[in-house]
Amino acid sequence: DLQESGAEDGAPLPVDPLQWSGARGRTEMHLDRPGSYHLRVSGVSAYRNLGFRVLEVVPGLSVPSPQVGGRSVDSNLYQGEPLTRFDISLHWDAVPGAREYRVRVSGPHTGSGPAPVRWLRTREPKVLLSAGRVTGGKLTYEVQALMPSGFALGSGPKEFVFNFSPPQPMSPAPGARLARPSDDSEGFLLTWRKTNFTSGYEVEVARDAAFHEAVQRRSASDNFLALAKLPSGTHWWRVRSLTSSGSASPFSRGRSFVVP
Repeated sequence: DLQESGAEDGAPLPVDPLQWSGARGRTEMHLDRPGSYHLRVSGVSAYRNLGFRVLEVVPGLSVPSPQVGGRSVDSNLYQGEPLTRFDISLHWDAVPGAREYRVRVSGPHTGSGPAPVRWLRTREPKVLLSAGRVTGGKLTYEVQALMPSGFALGSGPKEFVFNFSPPQPMSPAPGARLARPSDDSEGFLLTWRKTNFTSGYEVEVARDAAFHEAVQRRSASDNFLALAKLPSGTHWWRVRSLTSSGSASPFSRGRSFVVP
């Protein structure tokens, strides 16, 4: 006899007839819903009770990697197309007959301790995992398609890491000796690679590699900046990306140049 745990009427569920092979028996059971079950196997002079659980979520749902800003990218590095709207979204093929989808999201996680966990529900095969504030770190997600039977197709846990990287300095070259312009108002030109999801940049110039002796701290709207009236000697500079939401990338590695 097979009985579902917690069933109100306690009536046995149908089981296909046992097939005997020597001293062993074998049967196939077709269950139309998940849950906990008890199986009682009776013999000539004894019987045995077995308990088992039919899992609600079974594998079978394929989910591609998330998109960032509507593109398949995993960092803010510029790749020839400017991206300004920051969001992390998931899209997958619709499952015929699914009542709805639920998505378990953890992260983005950048610090110590457990990352917060959220459950999102949607009737469409897509969901927004993160929007607004640009941040890097690991995002863990799992998608489940809920079927009318109570079973769910699951993708299993997956990870996505978005790298919020600093801009890459371009010129001057490391250790370059710069020529002082004839007109001091023209300044010394610093350039770096653009980054996506960026509203501006911040540049620091210092007299030491640890940036304890800051000479200038300037903002720039594009990927270049002219510095005027620098004293003679060795200087170090670095740059970071700023976002409209108030977050910032790490600073780039410092580079030195010499002013005659």
